Amino acid sequence: MVNWQEPKKFKSRFMIRKPISILQSLMVLYLAVWSISPPLSIDNIYRIIALACAATWFFFELLTGKPLRKMHILALLFLLLVVLVGVIQNNGEWSKLIKLINYYMAVMAFIMAYSYSYRMHELKWLAPICLLLFIYFNFITYGQLLLKPGLARMLSRTTEELFVYQRKGVGGYDFVYSQVIIFPVVLAWAINGFKKKKWLFFAIGVVWLISYYLMMMSSGYSIASFATLASIIILLFYNKRSVVPAFLITLAMIGAVILMIGYVDPVREFLLDLFETTKVGNKIHDIYDSVHGLGTADSISTRMEAYVASFTTIMDYIFIGSLWNPGGGGHSAILDTFSKYGLFGGVVFSYMIFNVPTSLKKTTGDHFLIKMANSLLVSLLLVTVLNTVSYNMIFPMMIMTPLLINDIQKWRKTDEHTLDRKSHPKRSVPQAEHSLGESRGLDRVDGRDLVEISADQAGDRL
Repeated sequence: MVNWQEPKKFKSRFMIRKPISILQSLMVLYLAVWSISPPLSIDNIYRIIALACAATWFFFELLTGKPLRKMHILALLFLLLVVLVGVIQNNGEWSKLIKLINYYMAVMAFIMAYSYSYRMHELKWLAPICLLLFIYFNFITYGQLLLKPGLARMLSRTTEELFVYQRKGVGGYDFVYSQVIIFPVVLAWAINGFKKKKWLFFAIGVVWLISYYLMMMSSGYSIASFATLASIIILLFYNKRSVVPAFLITLAMIGAVILMIGYVDPVREFLLDLFETTKVGNKIHDIYDSVHGLGTADSISTRMEAYVASFTTIMDYIFIGSLWNPGGGGHSAILDTFSKYGLFGGVVFSYMIFNVPTSLKKTTGDHFLIKMANSLLVSLLLVTVLNTVSYNMIFPMMIMTPLLINDIQKWRKTDEHTLDRKSHPKRSVPQAEHSLGESRGLDRVDGRDLVEISADQAGDRL
């Protein structure tokens, strides 16, 4: 559970904490660069190095004496289940377990997010570096998509030709969706950077948004486009605390748009005129063909069949999952996890994936941060329920977003302190800070915020 508080010091049983912290930071840096960079996503050697970094980081973390909470023990048990099922399914061939790396990295990133929630200052440089990397590869991808119009469809499939382009720095399907997930947080980060006159961060955020827009319009992935549009609307206009109505409305809007493209000619013609020079226009034609069952690849029907297959498997093996037996449709990270690893695996995996926005909503009273959490949650729901999740998405989703949110919180907290001191100029600084805590519904016990304590207790109750 991410506690969203200032870093907290722990008594370490390891005598050289500072050098170890630096080594851990370098390992996290490699994991972040590896998950973002298309050239590093091809060969297994880079995956093996990533696994070694994650395991070494975890070993050092255990040496610090910081206790794991119940939720982390459950996550490790889920990882053990994944490994055992993988060994049985692959007839004991350990080399094939590398294919399950998305689950390994999800568990490790989940534990890392908790650990660094008390010492985010150690990674304060990581988010801008990751955004600069994204910008670099976004422009490379955009340039190649302009040169070869049919490249976007090929990038969504694993082929030898795809590897040639990835070595050049062209991002594929997973590269695009890793940015769909972080989009609402980066947008909020740039907005608050502008308000607080953090010009360098604002400039990085704006350039990333431009590069992301250009790449999106050139690639034309439909779920990515819907998720991006929905996150903008929710961040700017949705004011309720519950995310359920927002998600249901988003699904209804997606369904309505698909039906209108398929059956309402004026709407389809309007959208085609609007996106005539982009890949979105081609996607509109694809949606029309899918609705009417035209063409060789009926993508909507294929997805619906995959979702039904996952639901069928879940109902057949609702508690234990299909495990090493065949099952699942292969088009939904959440549904496929429930179908394969049962109720336990599905709940733990979902808890890890949605931990960042749900924890933020539990521990903040800031209306803007609640809107941002809802926006992030809807993006995650659309991507993980309607698509698969790869290791490329894990670190931007579980490590990068908490760091960006921490920046936003610090900037907005400075605003609150400034307003409080202007309203009560005669009070001392400690008094003003105490008043701030009261205004946010906080109190302190033994140096800890009650929201921090309640967040930890919520994790223990899982």
